[in-house]
Amino acid sequence: MELGHHPILSEADPTRLAQVVSKLVDHAATYTPEEGRVSVALVPLGDQVEVVVSDSGLGITPERANLMFEPFAHVEQTPDTASGGLGLGLALVKRLTELHGGAVNVASRGPDQRSAFTMRLPIRSPQLNA
Repeated sequence: MELGHHPILSEADPTRLAQVVSKLVDHAATYTPEEGRVSVALVPLGDQVEVVVSDSGLGITPERANLMFEPFAHVEQTPDTASGGLGLGLALVKRLTELHGGAVNVASRGPDQRSAFTMRLPIRSPQLNA
């Protein structure tokens, strides 16, 4: 990963990391209307890096947010957002993130209030970069 001209080094498997970020972006896009917005931000936080995928989509109730990363969980779907998926994508995101020593969560103020998925991963200390 790189932020501006300052590389952020991680012990992550690049294929799995790409899979996780892709799944978060895909999920955000699925639940955001065409005129909506999906954004991705990368923020260094000391010995961690935070990847935030936010959207201007449907939002999630606090009760549903607690279940988002459980296998086979589904958010309420409309004809425009019905994906037909098994409900394993976000569970996979959680597991792969945890295997990399990180954590993932979702925040929303409720229905029609947007969502933000935040993934935190440890970064390699500068002493190990040489």
